[in-house]
Amino acid sequence: CPLAKYCVPFMCQPDFGDGGKTQAPLPFPLGEMTGKFQTKAEHTVCLMMRILNKMQMIKHTAWTIHPEASENMYMQVNDLRHFIWDAYIFANPGHILDTAIVGKLTCPPMILVQLTSLATIIDEKLSIVKFSDPTVCRPWDTFKLLLNFLVQFNTEPMRKETECVGLAELSKLLQERRLSQERRLSSVQFNKVWREVLDTMPDQLVPYSALVKVVSGGQLRQSCAGCSKDIEVAELCLNKPTDISKPFYYFNAISVSCCGNPKCHEKVAEEAFDLVKIHEKISETSSGYRCDSCGLPSTANKGHWCSRCLNKVYCGVECRDEDWEKVHQHVCREGEVERKRKGGQQEREKAGKDKLDGMVEYMKGLGFD
Repeated sequence: CPLAKYCVPFMCQPDFGDGGKTQAPLPFPLGEMTGKFQTKAEHTVCLMMRILNKMQMIKHTAWTIHPEASENMYMQVNDLRHFIWDAYIFANPGHILDTAIVGKLTCPPMILVQLTSLATIIDEKLSIVKFSDPTVCRPWDTFKLLLNFLVQFNTEPMRKETECVGLAELSKLLQERRLSQERRLSSVQFNKVWREVLDTMPDQLVPYSALVKVVSGGQLRQSCAGCSKDIEVAELCLNKPTDISKPFYYFNAISVSCCGNPKCHEKVAEEAFDLVKIHEKISETSSGYRCDSCGLPSTANKGHWCSRCLNKVYCGVECRDEDWEKVHQHVCREGEVERKRKGGQQEREKAGKDKLDGMVEYMKGLGFD
């Protein structure tokens, strides 16, 4: 197991504010042993570690061209998996767990920003020597593809919350900015393609062209979103726009193909950026009413509050009743009413704004303006 190269798997228990953390063995078997991972994020990180280990063993150029950066990257990916494990302590599977993982990955030391920076350094070195991977599987490109899924995953909770608040408002904003609803990458579509990519390579590398086909919806013959020219997709672009001259598939806030012409590339990138800004705007307006059970915002304006303590808000009666049966009935106190009336809503909205500001800083760290 590549993980055993550096340490035995463990989780860190909460420090309770005193700065000290207690290590404990994993309370579940590794996904490599069972074939089942707790989350797609953990599965992705596992594959990234295996790819880096393979690249080191075969002395792949992307590894040997800057050994120090490569070793550092392996350590960062290892830390990334521990961050994901730590998130399992705080949340059950679902949107709340996704949000907890994103919180772990976007807070200092912003490990995904560091990984992206290391990948950029290696790419710059490869560009100098004009390296072109002659292999069918292209392990370095596969690694970057998986890394970009993780980078994009960090905006997934915001996209999902936007859709939960209401597609009507989203459609209105898209129309105002003359953006296409059909091109928008939905939360369901993103997670479906991510799962298909992971299922395509369960225990070994596969031809990179097979991954390109999966991401582009199974059809390599497409029309450019910028000029309508018929093209055959050869590359992928999932994150920050790069200098791709070949026809590529853009899979980020939008899901479209592009011929590689700089003007078409710029048009596609601008559309994706505008859509991200719309997600940010709608997500911020719902920050004060996220469900205390599932983590999603209420489709109603102010949610469903516990009528006894007014200290818990839910997206609907189903989540409210489920949380009451499991937990809330044991801790609900009528004395909490006054505290909630004194500004609990403002505190939630401030927390939501702070979270959004942190996401903006994180995106700037990845190179987005």
